[in-house]
Amino acid sequence: MKMPSSAAKTTGVLKPMNDNTGLRRRFQFLIMDAGAYRARERVIGPSTYFFGGDPSRTNDVNYVFLGGSALPLVAFRVDLTDKPEGWRLTALVPDLVEFGNEILDQGDRVALTSGSRVKVRDASVVCVSPSAQNAIRRNTEALSELQLSVHNDLMDFEERQSAIMNLTETERKEKLSDQVNVLLGEITPFLTPSVRENLANEALVQHLELFCLATDDAGSETPVSDYAQISVSERQELKGVVQRMAFELTLSGKPDETAADLQKIREGFGAVVTQAKVNISGELQLSLIKAAVRDWVMSQRFNMGALEFLLKAPIISEVMICSHDRVFVEKVGKVFDTGLRFNSEHEVERIAKRIASNDNKALTMRDPLLDARLDDGSRVNAVLQPTALLGSAITIRKFNSSVFTLGTLRAERNMLSVAMERFLRAAVNARRNIVVSGGTGTGKTTLLNALGLVIPYDDRIVTIEDTGELKIAQAAEAEEDVGRARNLVSLEARAENFGAPITIRDLLRNALRMRPDRIIVGECRDGAALDMLQAMNTGHDGSMTTAHANSPEELLLRLENLALQGTNNLPARVVRQQIASAIDLVVQVHRTASVDPQERAMGRKQRSIVEIAEVGAFEEHTGEIPIYPIFEMVNQNTEPQFLVSGYVPSFFDDLLEGSDFQVNDFFEGANA
Repeated sequence: MKMPSSAAKTTGVLKPMNDNTGLRRRFQFLIMDAGAYRARERVIGPSTYFFGGDPSRTNDVNYVFLGGSALPLVAFRVDLTDKPEGWRLTALVPDLVEFGNEILDQGDRVALTSGSRVKVRDASVVCVSPSAQNAIRRNTEALSELQLSVHNDLMDFEERQSAIMNLTETERKEKLSDQVNVLLGEITPFLTPSVRENLANEALVQHLELFCLATDDAGSETPVSDYAQISVSERQELKGVVQRMAFELTLSGKPDETAADLQKIREGFGAVVTQAKVNISGELQLSLIKAAVRDWVMSQRFNMGALEFLLKAPIISEVMICSHDRVFVEKVGKVFDTGLRFNSEHEVERIAKRIASNDNKALTMRDPLLDARLDDGSRVNAVLQPTALLGSAITIRKFNSSVFTLGTLRAERNMLSVAMERFLRAAVNARRNIVVSGGTGTGKTTLLNALGLVIPYDDRIVTIEDTGELKIAQAAEAEEDVGRARNLVSLEARAENFGAPITIRDLLRNALRMRPDRIIVGECRDGAALDMLQAMNTGHDGSMTTAHANSPEELLLRLENLALQGTNNLPARVVRQQIASAIDLVVQVHRTASVDPQERAMGRKQRSIVEIAEVGAFEEHTGEIPIYPIFEMVNQNTEPQFLVSGYVPSFFDDLLEGSDFQVNDFFEGANA
């Protein structure tokens, strides 16, 4: 053995979870990669594990990947038994593995004891064997330790009770919930008054944070999980405690000031508690602790874990997980850091893979990208580490259960003016081909769905999407259509995870054989743009789609580039001619300042139609396609106003057929 030449830079933790609760089979492994500022957690059991820097073995259940500089593919081996007394470390390379104050030679085998440290260049592993009291010794860590301990013990219980898998989900929930109560009952004797107070304070902080996140313009009740099992009297006491804490912390309770309120909680909670301004009964303390553990454990098992609350809060429109310790949300048009944290990167990865599995898709290290949807229709994108360098990322754009018509988008969301609404209705009925253009999160799909609802019930519609979001069959614009069945076929693309891939282009070509009157494509991308243009030009008038672009002019350039990707034969000039012939209208959407003065004063944003423009005929002498604005929004970021340009579109006569649209609509009522 040799003396070490340098100290390690980062630390990992390998520890058995709370052995006083009877857990003997599972341990928790946390590792800090070199130069990282966060830990990765992994639940493992008694076995042999190899540690090294081989990224190709990240899917190996008995291999632990260490990120660092010049690490060997396999540096050392750890043999784990049910009890830490049987742990052994074997060095597999010479002069690199440091244990204690010595460098191990290749083949050296030593016993691992609680607190012993293993180092390999700029990474290290620490093994500890905490008791129940040690597991809850610190307020900042105790609750997560307790949650993980009960969760892992519950997994062991479920494996031993094989008959549980034959129960219905409701029966399984009841059975496992009872077992969680048993496990919590075993832990209770270790909760001294001071420990219980610290744990309850941490649970209360989480409760206050969720309370702030859920607050909307109408106020909000104290959120209580479905798994909480808190009595009516305790709920009343909890409500009073939250109100008292909100007063002492000077929380505004306004949705626009949620980020500031969260900061006040984190900075001021300790002082308020220290000054004993808020008293919590011992019974409520214990209930808060049990509720926090039960909620986390059961949500991990049956739901989306720590995401569950954010998904249930109606006022939160988007959830953005950048890594396990950076969770952002969008609320009333504002994006901010919630301060919420997952216990580890492994937890984020587990949630992402559960989402993929529920949508019959695969998410692996070989295929680390995911586009999926939740059961409620919310759109999900996930990217696994290390493709996402700072940690596995999940983005969820929540599904709005409300089906917006053009009328509700105008009256409730101020997205367009009365004149715009009349014009778009007339354009849809006149079978004009429409492209909704805008950036991410600007309301393209919502507007496309509202336009689809205007389509007469006599028309046969085929919708084509990457991820099904359109809800044209779920609502009717006219009273006489309520209860009628739509002649509608909805198609969805499929990744290659389950059989041969089915692309948007495949579905477009197939749709032409389904006798559609109109085709609606959720988003026009890649070479499918060419097929969409050809469909619009071959008797499928009144078709619609969306595309990413910041203006109508940019949209035409983007469609040209996309269409050229779909062919090697057509010159750009011919593609431009097809674009001019196929598309009648471009509806441009953006996120702008609120039209409502009161909401604008609070800094709120909204999704708005900022331009409706006609696509002119292809100009042979210049090779350009002119754009003629019909409606516009001015002062988008200060005092937005809807205006009419005065231009009368070339298809004006078609608009008059079968509608009450008048030429005065181009000059009057733009701001109504």
